[in-house]
Amino acid sequence: MMRTTSFSGWLTAALVALGLTAAGVALAGPVGNLDIQGNVRIAQPGSDVFFRMSNTRYPWFQGDRIDTGGGTAVMDLDGGVNIGFARETRAALTVEAAVVRVELESGALLYAIPQSRMDLVITSGEDVLSTRADAEYLRVSAAGPGSFGIVQRLDNGQLRVTVRDGTMVVGDKAGNVHHRVEANQRVDFSGGGPGLLIAQIEAITPPPEPEPEVVAEPTPPAEPAPGEMNPLVVGGLALGGLAVLAAVGGGGSSSRPASP
Repeated sequence: MMRTTSFSGWLTAALVALGLTAAGVALAGPVGNLDIQGNVRIAQPGSDVFFRMSNTRYPWFQGDRIDTGGGTAVMDLDGGVNIGFARETRAALTVEAAVVRVELESGALLYAIPQSRMDLVITSGEDVLSTRADAEYLRVSAAGPGSFGIVQRLDNGQLRVTVRDGTMVVGDKAGNVHHRVEANQRVDFSGGGPGLLIAQIEAITPPPEPEPEVVAEPTPPAEPAPGEMNPLVVGGLALGGLAVLAAVGGGGSSSRPASP
């Protein structure tokens, strides 16, 4: 009887702990909002069931996954940080402190991160890409007014990194650094051997410098209002003929779907 009572008490405590953990995740709230253009599919953490969502704003929770199919979507995070998911992209996104972590299974993502706001770490297979100045895997210094570019997992398995502003360091999970992609560079990598091999490096034309304006007093750049998208991400960026995203329309809001 003592043993049965003890086991029953342990089982009850374990179930309560699991319930509290699940409640904690639910009560944590969304980490950002996803503006959806067209039809995409969303899966919740630990589930293989995808929900179809169309032309709406979805509250994104830790561990959610997206399969854009023929649609596109832009993630709106704190500090004016935007992550864009192109068509035919499968990825998961989490936010830990000031680090955005993306697991890119296939497709392409566009990122726009104001300086010193957040760092981006992308994992795609065994490859790790980072904008961090003191990354967990990569020890390099960041440069530029911010970070802006595109990361693509091509159909042939190659990894293509295009950087407009800032830098992107490409390495692996073992901590090896293979290359640092600078601003206005596009680099293709192939994984034919141990680690990544540089298949091609080319320069891209930088955007034209704006005409200087005469102002009475210097004014700091305005911070994006909550829910306001970075115009470069919303308008899309054509790099190498890839127009990633169309303008995101003002769809209705959407609550998190219940698990079936």
